[in-house]
Amino acid sequence: MDSLTGDPVDFQFFTGNLARDAGLTTPYKRFDLAIIKAIPIAHRESWRLELKFDVFNVFNHPLFTGYNGNDTLDAFPISTDPSCTSCLSAISGHFIGSGGQTLTIQDLRHGRVSSNLSKPLFNLVGDPSATDTGAGRRVLQVGIRFKF
Repeated sequence: MDSLTGDPVDFQFFTGNLARDAGLTTPYKRFDLAIIKAIPIAHRESWRLELKFDVFNVFNHPLFTGYNGNDTLDAFPISTDPSCTSCLSAISGHFIGSGGQTLTIQDLRHGRVSSNLSKPLFNLVGDPSATDTGAGRRVLQVGIRFKF
């Protein structure tokens, strides 16, 4: 049923207007580096000391994993008021943010809709909720191993 007119809606011949691959987001990029130096020990042929240096997320790029902190639209009240904010407009069918802006599919493509995550524009819809290991920062690791 149409929420405004009460008429039945037939979705049998419904066609959307989104372009192909419109929901693709920015690719996940991570570059790790490992350097190993093996030093043989003279007493035995099979004995050696290995020094290892690892760098995770070399370019210190934020690695968001959860691109949608709120995957339900229940947080949006449905409103027939044309000037509503933080609501789902029953008139236009658009999601209206806290600043009066309309949520579009292009907003969702880059994994961060709100510029300030402590004050989300669309109740965390389209905002990251998690980062990869190391909280999205560069991690250095040094290791020593004795093989015999």
